Amino acid sequence: STLEQMNALVKKMETYLSGFKEIRQFQTSVESARRASIHIYFTKEHQKSGFPYTLKANMISKALQLGGGDWSIYGLQDQGFSNNVRENAG
Repeated sequence: STLEQMNALVKKMETYLSGFKEIRQFQTSVESARRASIHIYFTKEHQKSGFPYTLKANMISKALQLGGGDWSIYGLQDQGFSNNVRENAG
């Protein structure tokens, strides 16, 4: 992919995240055409609620819907998600 394609893909997730009032802030970094990250910070009243877990599940769903790249979603001290599929020759 190109840097512009990566940026466009990440912007779609940013647009999705900006609809949640429970998110205090998110920080996005598009490091290259192959790597980007989004760090999410919740409001104090929602940090220890069930919302972060609900958002994580919703983000997994959104990542599958968006496609266009290998998504990894992790945090919250539980198992992460990755749709990275690689085949290795034996």
